[in-house]
Amino acid sequence: MDPMKVSDQPNSEQGKQSFEVAIQTLENIVLGLEDGDVELNDLVKKYKEGVELLKYCRAKVESAELTLKELNDSKLIFPDETLDDK
Repeated sequence: MDPMKVSDQPNSEQGKQSFEVAIQTLENIVLGLEDGDVELNDLVKKYKEGVELLKYCRAKVESAELTLKELNDSKLIFPDETLDDK
């Protein structure tokens, strides 16, 4: 896969992709940018896409962390103890 290929997926569909696909795409963008053989217009497009993917991934991680915290706080997992007690 060409790391600098402009994504066929519009930004509006970004939220529908999986976290794993977003991370892989972000890694490919970084590799392509590090290569240094990129025209200025493509560089700006890929940088912008990378920023959007980073925001998306951070939001997914924060959401997962919140879900785990809520599960732990609800004591559904460990009714008699918290994860901090382990």
